[in-house]
Amino acid sequence: MTADFAARIRALRRRAVAVTVGVAIAAGVMGYVLSRPPAWWNPPSRVDPVAVVAGEKLENACVTEVHRVRPRGESWAVRVRDDDVNAWIATRLPKWLEHSGTVDAPQAMVRFRPDRIEIGARVEGVPSVSVLRCSPRMENGRLRLDGLRTRLGDLPLPFVHGILTRELAAALESPDAPDELRALAALLAGEAAAPRFSLGDGRIVELRNIEVDEGELRLEFVTELEGGIPGPRR
Repeated sequence: MTADFAARIRALRRRAVAVTVGVAIAAGVMGYVLSRPPAWWNPPSRVDPVAVVAGEKLENACVTEVHRVRPRGESWAVRVRDDDVNAWIATRLPKWLEHSGTVDAPQAMVRFRPDRIEIGARVEGVPSVSVLRCSPRMENGRLRLDGLRTRLGDLPLPFVHGILTRELAAALESPDAPDELRALAALLAGEAAAPRFSLGDGRIVELRNIEVDEGELRLEFVTELEGGIPGPRR
């Protein structure tokens, strides 16, 4: 073996070691980035007494406003803070899911930013918090979610969108899936959906406008009778 050949072998070995170390460092950095949740991720505990009270208050207020008797054609609005929504998700949503037969409620959280909603959730088999970003808007009486983007922690990863919607798609295979669930699936698929739901007493609540600002969501509704006929005047 000549000295020149031996020098080349040593250089190749050094290069191989450098590449191996570089790959290891890159893998470590990538693992850290993927496992790190977004800075705003801090969902309340399911047994936090403050969250329990806030979740119940939000639920009761929404039920009261939705079922309130109103004059014909009158629009009405609600304003919801993301802190209260997160309290409801942590303390009340698990009870609703348990009642419907789903025992394990995912840990989730929302954040309202100007013209944007961010929804974070811990999904089984995913190393960090999956985040869905969207900008809701009304178009010809139908609701759309523009700018649908998915992230894993702080890293944009388009494939996470499929993971987030997989269970929802499976639920839609059931003929008993409610209309609200089908509408949500259509929205997450990038389609427009009619934002209407029945109160069960012949009235229909229809969303007319939606605005997202820092820390809050503003929703404007109109309550009508089945068939689109406005309710009677008081």
